[in-house]
Amino acid sequence: MEVSSNGYVDHLDKIRGVLFGTALGDALGFPCENLSAKRIHQIFGRVESFRILGDLGYGTDDTEQTALLATAILRSGGNTEKCVAAFKRSLAGWFLRLPFSAGAATLKACLKILLFIPTSGMKSAGNGSAMRASIVGVIFWSDTAHRNELGSAIARTTHTDQRAVDGALFCANFAAVLCKLPVDTNSEIIIRNCKGIIEAIKNDELKLALKTAVSLAESKASIQTAIKQLKITGYVVHTLSFALFCTLRFGDEPFEAIVESVNAGGDADSIGAITGAWVGAWHGASKLPQALLQKLNDGPFGKSHLENLAKNLAAQMKGQTYEIPDYNWFYALLRNAFFIPVILAHLVRRCMPF
Repeated sequence: MEVSSNGYVDHLDKIRGVLFGTALGDALGFPCENLSAKRIHQIFGRVESFRILGDLGYGTDDTEQTALLATAILRSGGNTEKCVAAFKRSLAGWFLRLPFSAGAATLKACLKILLFIPTSGMKSAGNGSAMRASIVGVIFWSDTAHRNELGSAIARTTHTDQRAVDGALFCANFAAVLCKLPVDTNSEIIIRNCKGIIEAIKNDELKLALKTAVSLAESKASIQTAIKQLKITGYVVHTLSFALFCTLRFGDEPFEAIVESVNAGGDADSIGAITGAWVGAWHGASKLPQALLQKLNDGPFGKSHLENLAKNLAAQMKGQTYEIPDYNWFYALLRNAFFIPVILAHLVRRCMPF
């Protein structure tokens, strides 16, 4: 890990942390999605490695949309209007490649984009706008006004409900705080900084849920207690409050936070992705399990693609020459088609009474 004289992690490692943390939590949570903690334990034991297809890790819409948003930032130079336009084009292509995991609101928004309907966002409070938002925070960590402007605009491409927009902004703003704090910051200091971000949230329901998550983390509550009080569904209020609890409660050890988040079940891939992004912004990618990261697939939105995105985003931030990492869209389509029987087989396995 490269650390500067003032104790801050090299910013590239933080960008890598968000991208790889998202992918790690997403891929670990993928086979656990919509299962209870008890059923996860019956089928897999404790999930600490990839379980969907051998020992390889495959991200879902959480990883892919985060990568698409990172690419849109590169293409636009961070300009809000241009970034939104680039992200919408990317979403249209992503939709046509038959994604094997996506929320209903996002899919409907993609269809509206393909039909050239200007206001693509849906009145939904799902977590689709939040799961990809942390990358905005780590790139624009020093510019609060632009971070909020861009974060809100990107959120509204798919979700217009105020809870979803506020949730996306919380993800970005929390990632920004985590990104700029010293590398040895402990969870108690993180909690103090987090409370200030929560107070700025407009929606009272989301604000209360996040405050409850902080209180549970401060009291060292059990994961079972947090599941019961915060819930683990794809509703953005539930997703963010539980991801925040896992981050604050276990985040001094980043991999433990991710593992606890996905083994709880529910919307495990999105909760894991958000938790992974936050602990990645906190500790940097160098503190994530390197052996497991090497087992992420190396196709579209895989480890090499994410690495190239991180390097070029860091170069853009420094005013240096950068490129736009590309991927083979046809290969991505074939991979998604290949995954249909894999997912069906996995669903059959879930139904077995043992």
